[in-house]
Amino acid sequence: AFSPDSRYLLSSSQDNNAIIWDINQQQRLHTLKGHTNHIYAVAFTPDSKRVVTGSYDQSLRLWRVTDGGLIAKLEGHSDKVQSVAISPQDGTIASGSLDHSIRLWDGVTGQFIKTLANQGTIVGSLSFSPDGGYLVSGVSSAPTNCHVWSYPSGKEIVTYKEHDNIVLATAVSPDGRWVATGGGDNQ
Repeated sequence: AFSPDSRYLLSSSQDNNAIIWDINQQQRLHTLKGHTNHIYAVAFTPDSKRVVTGSYDQSLRLWRVTDGGLIAKLEGHSDKVQSVAISPQDGTIASGSLDHSIRLWDGVTGQFIKTLANQGTIVGSLSFSPDGGYLVSGVSSAPTNCHVWSYPSGKEIVTYKEHDNIVLATAVSPDGRWVATGGGDNQ
């Protein structure tokens, strides 16, 4: 993930660590250590001051960009964390898990806010709209329906039922008018 100010890049791997890279210096800034399983989800807060990592150890972690320090360990999912997105408007963190839930967290403190939804299948990807008014979720298991949720209410706005396989990518156009989903069925 690139930081909104285009100064940093956040990468993760199966070695249980994430790295914050300084793009201008083209070098590693900080290695984020502490997860006990693979990290599959990363994101920056809108102010580029914090990053979040989501892991198969069932937790998320919120870190400071300036020194790589841990702010909070976010616990509550009962299975692996597969996806994360951060509202571009208020910085709220949304996390998706193999436990089928989408949980919301405070993007400054890491405090749990609420469970937004249970989509009844593994949450494979998450994307906020640019105005922060809705959240799109993909799937990593059957049924392969994608969902659009009103934020912050969690009311389901629409369900997309065209995929016949997992959906690992979701995106919202910069003007918020279009949603794209991509999955394992080549569609």
